[in-house]
Amino acid sequence: GGHHFLNRVYRENAIHSKFKPLASEKPNVGKKRDTSFFTFLKDEGFVYSHKSYLPFFKKLFQENPEGMVKQGISTTPTLSGRNIPVAQSGAPVYGEKSTGLPNFNFLDRESEHGHFWLGNEAFSLSRYIKKNGAKSLFERMPHFYGLNCSSVYMEGQNLKIDGYLTVTLGEKKRDYGEILCYFELKKRAENYVKLKKLYRDLEQLKGKLKNRRKAPSLKRAKARRLLKKISKLTDESLPPYVLIYNAWPDHFSHYTGPFANEVISPTGELNRLDFWLGEFEELYKKAGVYEQTLFAIAGDHGLSPTFYQTDPIDLIFTPLKKQGYQLKIKRLTDDPNDPSSVDINNRQSLRGKDVVIGVTAGANLVLDFFRDHGKNWKTHPYYDELLSLKFQDGKSANMIETILSSVGESLDYMVLREGPCDLEKAHIRLMKRNDGKDHSAFIKRAGNKIFYRFQKDLLGISELSNYKYHSSKEKAQYQKLLNKCLHQANESNLNSWCDEDQWMLLESFTSRPGGVTQLAHLYDGSKAGTINLFPAQGVAYNTKKIGRHGGEHFHEKDAIVGIWGAPLKKVFKVPYSIKTAINGSIAPTIYEYLMSKDVEVGRDGWGYPSLFKLQKKQEKLLKD
Repeated sequence: GGHHFLNRVYRENAIHSKFKPLASEKPNVGKKRDTSFFTFLKDEGFVYSHKSYLPFFKKLFQENPEGMVKQGISTTPTLSGRNIPVAQSGAPVYGEKSTGLPNFNFLDRESEHGHFWLGNEAFSLSRYIKKNGAKSLFERMPHFYGLNCSSVYMEGQNLKIDGYLTVTLGEKKRDYGEILCYFELKKRAENYVKLKKLYRDLEQLKGKLKNRRKAPSLKRAKARRLLKKISKLTDESLPPYVLIYNAWPDHFSHYTGPFANEVISPTGELNRLDFWLGEFEELYKKAGVYEQTLFAIAGDHGLSPTFYQTDPIDLIFTPLKKQGYQLKIKRLTDDPNDPSSVDINNRQSLRGKDVVIGVTAGANLVLDFFRDHGKNWKTHPYYDELLSLKFQDGKSANMIETILSSVGESLDYMVLREGPCDLEKAHIRLMKRNDGKDHSAFIKRAGNKIFYRFQKDLLGISELSNYKYHSSKEKAQYQKLLNKCLHQANESNLNSWCDEDQWMLLESFTSRPGGVTQLAHLYDGSKAGTINLFPAQGVAYNTKKIGRHGGEHFHEKDAIVGIWGAPLKKVFKVPYSIKTAINGSIAPTIYEYLMSKDVEVGRDGWGYPSLFKLQKKQEKLLKD
């Protein structure tokens, strides 16, 4: 299966000219990247068995197939500002006790302010999450001593190695934060061993000290000394919960592309991450607690290589200006690589703008439009209204035609509201222009039931993924789900619609994991913008970086999700691997293991089920 994937990716990199947008979309060629190690792997048949190359990950997937999710999913848009707090807290993006972070940048229509969570505004990120009610695992388990290594999103820990410092310095001084975290844990692992010996010594004295009158004063004094040492070491021992955040495969892939030497070679970032994971795991083995420890990993997103760049903002709005429109435009940042462009100390209301634009480094572009600039300013216009949208200069424009005629070929698709959308329901339209013809697809959601119809299948539900090998059994499972969720579903009969669990399973067989289910929740709240533009494969929006995430291509949606360790054998009664899971399922999995309490989605701020629950549910769905 791995060779099938790598062969496919290699071919895409070799014939990247097929991704070039139309000349009218002003594509620029991305900078060259060094993928010589990828070529070497191809020549070796993608078999490279050197003992120093990815030893931890090789062992993890070979010896722990039941714990590694076959198709991990990042939520849409696939951006760190949205997905890291989801993965680390298990909280939903919208609703009660949510993170409130739909994107890296967005217009909050209630406060009338824009947010861009980089630079100086990043320092208020954890406060914003806390204000929305999301709980970190540290806060959910306050009786446990907790260590946070380099995450800026979560609060409530007893000890924190500052993420702002380690990530900033790590750009220049490699492994700075990892070294600090490792030696802190090493010291605590050694203290744990000492603590166990002290408890054994105390246990030996226990019987002799039952009768305090007859117990020699020397032994009583020794017991007091032991208790004093135990008390001192207890808070310096291994924490029951440790959170470690590693940013480097993401950060470097932006500048080099995810399959460049700097990322996948023996000296690249994946091998560096592999090294540190192995080192951290070894500490738990040396401390003698490996058999009682559950380990978990969650990627907040994947990464996709880009070969061409365009500026959709220029393509969309320059023609309107030439036609005489006097538009009041506000970008939340002038340059996605310049975090200093947002000043949280001088924030003004964004009322009075015709459009507010949220940009990310390479992918998802968000456009906020307004029904009017009076009482309906806080509400988003639907598709029909965007066909003739009135601006403050009195002129109207067909924004659907304007966008599609400007960037239609470089689009993967654009997403907008067809009708009302909130936590309980959604009606969404997807659009793309190809060879001069417009194509639409529609998603309806009622509670957790979803219906999908299309003129053209923009989400690729009708085809098996070309990034995976599928057995005959898997093909049969896919066909059964496809018939039920797509062919047998009747728009007028809600009972015939598949629920989200069934859709997630179906999507896991395709090149768009989480496509329908994630987009069905894109507009659960107003902060997700009016129109979301996702770039086509191989194309980057508004950046010169050659690796992107934030879009909806397979590489961006694909996020590692898994658990391992001796406790799995006690939890997973049968060696059934989990077919698909969102990265937000890791936090409730850890909670259920440490607390021995069940997590219920929708209660107390939990947005995702644990992997333990998913295993049983998916096994049943695939058997039925």
